[in-house]
Amino acid sequence: MAVSVPVIACGGMGTLEHLVSVIREGHADAVAMADALHYKRFKLADMREARERAMSLKVTVVDYGLGNLFSVSRGIERCGGRVVLADKPGMLDAAELVILPGVGTFADGMAELRKRGLVDALKKVASDNRPLLGICLGMQMLLDTGKEFGVHEGLGIIPGTVESIPATGADGRPHKIPHIGWNALVRPAK
Repeated sequence: MAVSVPVIACGGMGTLEHLVSVIREGHADAVAMADALHYKRFKLADMREARERAMSLKVTVVDYGLGNLFSVSRGIERCGGRVVLADKPGMLDAAELVILPGVGTFADGMAELRKRGLVDALKKVASDNRPLLGICLGMQMLLDTGKEFGVHEGLGIIPGTVESIPATGADGRPHKIPHIGWNALVRPAK
């Protein structure tokens, strides 16, 4: 029978960065800070700030020149996360959570990813099973192919093809294009 035992880090906190490190990398369930508080080695406000910094989620947002970076970054920060903008492949090596935003055409998005050498780095994120979220164009580029203004190769992380929304729905009513909003997905009849 396996028993879960909580990990409590205690003592040896020489700097506030040690507090940040034990929470982030040590995966401690709790940190005992009585000695630092008792001997007033650090201000309480500084300790709180270090704890918050350690506990906030670091999210890497891919910057390839076509993303809605401001909106995505503000949304992450509003949820308590810390944003790291990555415009070079090496910046994705240690990324734990990655967001690929995007505004524009499929072909232009893929061209910018290729130009910056980000294609293989994004594929590595996915193959390492690290969380990767595509938003708008970023989600489309995760697929094999896009058919916007021609046929273009995508990242191939998700099998499938991005196709235009048909002019009419299954019920014959016209779709509004551009199509913005929430809708139910309906599997086409075979």
